[in-house]
Amino acid sequence: IFNMPAEDVELKAEFLILDVFAAITDPDFRTYCQRFDLDGDNMLSIQEAQAVREIDVSRGNLSSLDGIHYFSSLTKLSCSDNMLTQLDVSANTMLTGLWCYGNQLTELDLSNNPWLSRVDCRDNQLTHLDISYNIALSGLNCSGNRLSVLDASHMTLEDGNKYYLYFGNQIMDGTYYSRQTLMLTLSPKPLP
Repeated sequence: IFNMPAEDVELKAEFLILDVFAAITDPDFRTYCQRFDLDGDNMLSIQEAQAVREIDVSRGNLSSLDGIHYFSSLTKLSCSDNMLTQLDVSANTMLTGLWCYGNQLTELDLSNNPWLSRVDCRDNQLTHLDISYNIALSGLNCSGNRLSVLDASHMTLEDGNKYYLYFGNQIMDGTYYSRQTLMLTLSPKPLP
């Protein structure tokens, strides 16, 4: 490309435009995403995908969300009550809300999602959940998983706001807590 005349480079750039539909392997997810094809050309351009802020495919009979990484401006994702075994939201760095309960997830990496304020990942098969990168988190439901440890020690909210944690796992000291609600009122962090 670097040794080509400018008009050839412009032509090459046109061929680099990707149809996001090609990356979406689940037919039901592809059907759902057709609503984002705003120009009606039966293609979902990267620009159209990046314009999407919310996706709700709950109870959609989905087995895959392959292609979700193209929705890089997504702030809310609801994919609950499906048959998902994997969920990669590492490219969805603007997420503030994630509802992925009632799937078959064994892993959930939230390390690239610092703005998450609400996460509901209950009723999966998670054995580990690291929320240490989620500095805005104020609500978490992780009940019905296989967690043995959950470190929420970094969770301190300003102005005495309430932090909600729902669990039904073996956590902390190994004691089993059945679907209880724990509401903690946290103190503001001292200013340096």
